Amino acid sequence: MSKVLVIPDIHLKPIMFERAAKILDSGQADFAVQLGDIFDDWGQEFNYRLYDMTTDKAIEFHKKYPKTLWCMGNHDFGYYLPEYGRRETGHSKMQEDTMADNVARMVGAGIEQKTIHVVDNVIFSHAGLIADWIATLTLDGTDYEMGDYIEVLINNAEPDLLWDQKSPIWARPQDGHWVMYGKKQYMQVVGHTPVKTASYNKYTKILSTDTFSTYSDGSKLGDRRFVIVDTVEKTWEYAKED
Repeated sequence: MSKVLVIPDIHLKPIMFERAAKILDSGQADFAVQLGDIFDDWGQEFNYRLYDMTTDKAIEFHKKYPKTLWCMGNHDFGYYLPEYGRRETGHSKMQEDTMADNVARMVGAGIEQKTIHVVDNVIFSHAGLIADWIATLTLDGTDYEMGDYIEVLINNAEPDLLWDQKSPIWARPQDGHWVMYGKKQYMQVVGHTPVKTASYNKYTKILSTDTFSTYSDGSKLGDRRFVIVDTVEKTWEYAKED
């Protein structure tokens, strides 16, 4: 049984790593999964220091907790592949040279942002794994069971497939219009779509956790609480903080 601390979208808030470290040190969780969107935030396009500081804190966190798993977010994507030309709102052209160095530093420290991570009975991704997107990925439409083959396919998907509204870095399945992959077996844990409080949809089996994002004026949108997921029992609870 694994208890996993979920670190949702960072968006240049390095203090989140400090709070997460205290929770792990308290023994409430075995390790952490970060759900992507480490970078970009409203009005921070020129804040080189904040991009560097957030990178430093991510590396420091990974060195202290090397079991941490990292997901790719749509805001991170453009800094890995600037030549692809697809940029999310908030992506900073001015930061691309700096971020090339930051990305190289993260990779060198062992941070590997993957599209999905599967831990026991839980799928972690930035935005959610939709059945229709899997069918596109596998080409023949076969309903594959999750395993090494399908996981490798997902984590090595071509940029055009990732830059799709139904992909695991872009999907917005909270409205219930999409059929989620493997919902009879798996719980899915996602960030990406801001919510006021962490919420679980028992029909789609999605736990939405992005409570740290802000409105465009910088004011808080969510309650900024961390959650811990039991990956065997497919249950969740709020982390306890002082």
